[in-house]
Amino acid sequence: MYKYTIIDFVFIICLFVVGSRCSEKTEQEKTLHAYEKGFNEYLQVLEEESQREETFDSLIFGVHFKMTQNMFYAYCHDMHLKGIFNGTSNYQVVVRLTEGFKRPVDLIFFPRFDKPFIEFLQARFGYASASAFNKDHGSGVLIEEVIREMMKWYGGRDFVKIPPQYSFGKPYYIKIDGNRKITLRENDSLTEVVAIYEDLKPLY
Repeated sequence: MYKYTIIDFVFIICLFVVGSRCSEKTEQEKTLHAYEKGFNEYLQVLEEESQREETFDSLIFGVHFKMTQNMFYAYCHDMHLKGIFNGTSNYQVVVRLTEGFKRPVDLIFFPRFDKPFIEFLQARFGYASASAFNKDHGSGVLIEEVIREMMKWYGGRDFVKIPPQYSFGKPYYIKIDGNRKITLRENDSLTEVVAIYEDLKPLY
C-alpha cells in the first residue's frame, strides 16, 4: 500500500493553491469583461443621444434643468403649501412616495447651484421606517423598483446596466435621453438608492 510522503503533501497543496489562483483569475476576467461590455454599451448610447436635438429637462415633481435658484425656491414654497414637498433641517426637499412601490419611500433631493440655474441634482430614495437588518428593505430590492418607476416617469431609453469592475462591487445603471443623464447606484450602507441627474448640454 502506497504511503504518502511529505513531498506528496507539498505537491498536492501546491496544485490546490495554483488551481485556486487560476479560478480566481478566471472569475476576475469574467467580471472585467462584463464591466467592459456594459461600459461600451453606455458609450454607444451616449454617442447616439448626443446627436439628438430634442431637449429633456424634466427632473422631479416639476423641478427641471435650467430652473434658476429663485424659481426653485418659489416653486418649493408653493409645493410645500400644497402639502407635497416637505423639508429637512438642512433645507433638502422630502417627498413621500406611496404609489408604485411595495412600501412607502422617502425621496430626498436638492440641486447644486454652482451656476445660477440647475444643471446637476442628486436625490436619495429610501424605504420609510426601513430596518437595516431586513434584506427586503435594502437598496438591492429598492433599486429595481426605482428603475421600473423611472421608466414610467420618463419613458425613452432603457437604463444601461454597468456591472462592477470587481467582484465585491455593485452595478450601477445609466439612462440617457438627449441632454439628460440619470445615474443610479446603491449607497455604501446598502439602505438607499442614489440618483444623479446631469445636464449634458447646459446653457454654458
